[in-house]
Amino acid sequence: MSEGIDIGDFGENRTIRQSNRAKGDRFEFDKEFAELNRITLDLTYIVNQSPFGVFISKKELDDIAPLVVEKFKQLTAGEGDCRDGNIPMLGWLTLPDEIKADHIGEINKLAADFRKSIDVFVSLGIGGSYLGIEATFRALTHTYFNQLSRQQRGDIPEIYFLGQNLDPDFFRDTLDNLSGRRIGINVISKSGTTTETTIAFRLLRTLLEKASPRTASSLIVATTDRSKGALRTLANQKSYRTLIVPDNIGGRFSVLSDVGLFGLAVGGVDIAEFVAGFKHMKSRLANLEFWCNPAMVHAAVRYLAFKKGKRIEVIACNSTHIYQLARWMEQLFPESEGHKGYGMWVSPS
Repeated sequence: MSEGIDIGDFGENRTIRQSNRAKGDRFEFDKEFAELNRITLDLTYIVNQSPFGVFISKKELDDIAPLVVEKFKQLTAGEGDCRDGNIPMLGWLTLPDEIKADHIGEINKLAADFRKSIDVFVSLGIGGSYLGIEATFRALTHTYFNQLSRQQRGDIPEIYFLGQNLDPDFFRDTLDNLSGRRIGINVISKSGTTTETTIAFRLLRTLLEKASPRTASSLIVATTDRSKGALRTLANQKSYRTLIVPDNIGGRFSVLSDVGLFGLAVGGVDIAEFVAGFKHMKSRLANLEFWCNPAMVHAAVRYLAFKKGKRIEVIACNSTHIYQLARWMEQLFPESEGHKGYGMWVSPS
């Protein structure tokens, strides 16, 4: 009779070998590791060599490069259509350099304390308050994470994501699976009035308060506005532990803020390494040389493709781990660009 497959120590099964990364206050990548794991932008079948004929020529890209560089400078200067009222929504551009080691330590301490008393962690959010967190978690953990034993998971609770839709079957089945187990909740909503998340939170909170009336408040962390909104008011009344949704960062860009860091830390992701990755990539994307900046080149290719009548960008994933990243992009790009009839639709495949 087969004894099954020995998957070994779960710590060896991580997507990123954390021992190869730098630690400490600087949050910097090891240079050798960074070079070996560099992301590339392959233009082979876009520039000049398409089997269907020339699609976008290198000359077209060279011609548009000065405009792209100029727009990049405007973006980093906070110019253009980037405001919500009077607030420039560009905090995500500088966030990697602003996160301090002591804040990472505080998040890790809260996460470690929180997961000690729970079997299951439920992240409640929608849109950017959900997609970025799940995409990161799925990319960096075991494909069948919740089916592993707690020991194999590194003493991490099971992780679930709710509040992103009102599918009654999915919600009921998830609640059936959580029945009789110790549940911890992180509800994420700046206003506290998002319909899907609010309904999911109300149901789970009611279950918690009925099962553990004395300890329910300690099993809820609210990530919300610093001073206002329905969730902030409730959190103050119920004495929930709270984290802050930044005023100058939109939900779809918020994964590196407390919005994403807490849930990822509870899920066992090394958030110091996560910050290091953002900081490293930010340094690469600060390059004003067009052909040395993959973000500029990608933007130019998408713009020229749109001008040539292309309306759909297919994100083909041959990895289960990064499929949720493509789903995040499905929201990230159209929500950022899809105004007044412009912008391409992103289709995960």
